[in-house]
Amino acid sequence: MEWTFEEEDLAELELAQDPQEEDISQEGWDCWETVLDVEGCDFETRQAAAERALQLAEEGDGWAQYVCGWLYEDGSILTLDNYKAMQYYDEAVGQGIAEAYLALGKLYLSGDREVADPWEGVRLLKKLARAGNPFAAYRLGKEYITGYYVEKDWDKAKYWLRQAAKAYHAPAQLVLAKLCLRSDEVDEGSAYEHLKDAAWNGSRYADALSQRAMDYRTAAAFLGTCRLLAEIGQIFQEHTMLPSSDEKIRIDPKRIRNSKLKMRGHNVRNREDYGPTW
Repeated sequence: MEWTFEEEDLAELELAQDPQEEDISQEGWDCWETVLDVEGCDFETRQAAAERALQLAEEGDGWAQYVCGWLYEDGSILTLDNYKAMQYYDEAVGQGIAEAYLALGKLYLSGDREVADPWEGVRLLKKLARAGNPFAAYRLGKEYITGYYVEKDWDKAKYWLRQAAKAYHAPAQLVLAKLCLRSDEVDEGSAYEHLKDAAWNGSRYADALSQRAMDYRTAAAFLGTCRLLAEIGQIFQEHTMLPSSDEKIRIDPKRIRNSKLKMRGHNVRNREDYGPTW
């Protein structure tokens, strides 16, 4: 069975707290908020903020270096360039910016052969996850499920997903619910509990499933239907194994940008994680 995750960028993105709570410059933070404010700022204003972020990055501002990496990876203001994104993320990692660890680890695992470094990507994610970052733990759990860059290992997948779930990470709780429905290891009771936890922690997808479960009156009947729908959904899955050609794998930056901005609700302090499906 192939496992896929919808809107995985939304589920994994970690946003910083208020600059007063972390070692982030106020000016760098202002640049970050401006480049994200598509509705409130015109393109020229956002472009000026991006240029200022580049200046701050050259002056050694760690948060600005992270912002520049994001801008080059996003491609909506600066020209898409994953190699430059990698360089800026790496500089920000050197200054201890947690968001940069996550972004660089994901970039190394992106499949872009210009920057791909799966071993280093997994190492960075493990370092961040062991420090208590639920987003990195969630990504590691996914890697051990898919087996793209590490050997498939259900026990390790569940270990990292549980670490994320302990931090109230709704997507991890939702994945754990679905792991409980594997045909060779069905645990409907635990699946239902994980589903309720995910709904409680803000997953709209899990909340909808929970409400539907109430309509079915029993968790067993509902989850049995979920298993059937999951199998049918494989027919229409869009995400497949990485191609073996030498072409670089590119994701439409407009699609990524729109998804990220939708998640933020145009407010970077909001942390809304959406549930994966397969």
